[in-house]
Amino acid sequence: MANKPSDKEDDFSKIFKNAELDAELQTLLQEKQKEADATESKTSKDFKPTFEIDLHGYTALQAEMKVGSFIHYALKQKVLAVRIITGKGLHSGGQPVLPDTVEDVLRTLKKENLVKSWRWEKGQKEKSGALIVQLAS
Repeated sequence: MANKPSDKEDDFSKIFKNAELDAELQTLLQEKQKEADATESKTSKDFKPTFEIDLHGYTALQAEMKVGSFIHYALKQKVLAVRIITGKGLHSGGQPVLPDTVEDVLRTLKKENLVKSWRWEKGQKEKSGALIVQLAS
């Protein structure tokens, strides 16, 4: 049976409406993706630390425990970023210990999805005495 002209017009109208809705939906999805990409692309540079801890005078073991507790507390407070002051180790008897110790703790916390990223405040460990840490939200 052949379609009547009015049936074809109705079909075309439905297709056209669906195409319009698909275009609107596509635009909406693209906007949402841009928002998600912008959020995801933020690095720890984009976040200002809310809390800070100073580890001067701590042993490596004390620093490990303190950093772990500090990160867990900050996460409970829904903080996005923290600052951890390790010092440069200039007054240590030998090689600086705390910078490496703190990085090890942060690597572990990242594997546990508690930390997203970190960076040395002045770009390099040797020039910095503090880290900026972006926490998982």
